[in-house]
Amino acid sequence: MALLTALGMGLLSACASGADAQSIAGTMWNGTDSDGYRYEFHFDRGGGLVAYDPDSDRWTYSDDEAVLSWSQKGNRVTVTNSSIAQDFEFVASGTIDGDTLILIDDSEPPIPLELTRVAAIDSVVAGSEWAGTLLAPDDSLEDRGVSYFFDPDGSFRQLVSLPDREVWVLLREDYTYTWTVSGDVVLMVITDVDNDFEYSHIGTIDEDQMTIETNTDPSNTIARLARVE
Repeated sequence: MALLTALGMGLLSACASGADAQSIAGTMWNGTDSDGYRYEFHFDRGGGLVAYDPDSDRWTYSDDEAVLSWSQKGNRVTVTNSSIAQDFEFVASGTIDGDTLILIDDSEPPIPLELTRVAAIDSVVAGSEWAGTLLAPDDSLEDRGVSYFFDPDGSFRQLVSLPDREVWVLLREDYTYTWTVSGDVVLMVITDVDNDFEYSHIGTIDEDQMTIETNTDPSNTIARLARVE
């Protein structure tokens, strides 16, 4: 069984991680399993794990029926998928060797997955997570939380927290989400590939705080965030 199939399609929630001085929190890894399936893993803070299958343009993210998480002890990493609906737990584990992580699952026969760490852009924002509150067009607070994940390769993800659920903004095939930094300003560009159209958000960093605005005239504040440690 291919790893992504075993992990299941559903929203990924965070579990406690075994983060230490060599924590992989905030890192991104690409690789291929022994069956030839490709994967992109995002090890988020708090033990949350998001997986992407570039061949099918499919994300694995969490719902109430499945929880995918990671933990770490020293250089040993364990990935766990707990499926409530199907009443099973899938586990894969391995040891980091430099920029390589080979995960071996508990299936019969096992399906090794060799991952390579994605080199991070030289920026304090690379691999960071920021969480806060979305704002209405008049800058009043809405009943929605939001988290921005600035991945090491220069892409970013958004997780919106609604009163009854969490929603990932993940549209890799039709849109691209990229970030660059100049001084204390983070420029986030969202591109509609099919229609050759793009728009931008501008984040201004003040120590461990970030305010995000549109680049329209007049601009609107989108969110106020704090860095997640």
